[in-house]
Amino acid sequence: MGDRRGYAAGRRPDPEGLALHGLRRRLADVATFLGDFRSPHAATPDSALAWRSLAGTVRALAETG
Repeated sequence: MGDRRGYAAGRRPDPEGLALHGLRRRLADVATFLGDFRSPHAATPDSALAWRSLAGTVRALAETG
């Protein structure tokens, strides 16, 4: 999808820029999850999903180095 937007704008997307955008997005997700878990919360299906999502995001960050 990024390629189509870049080509529509007349420019080829920068792969390093796209990678940095993905990293920024994952780090923002981690910050949001941590903010939620640091505040009072109940064990709900939503919090369980958020915990699994946090774990998956951290795992993905660790794998990309």
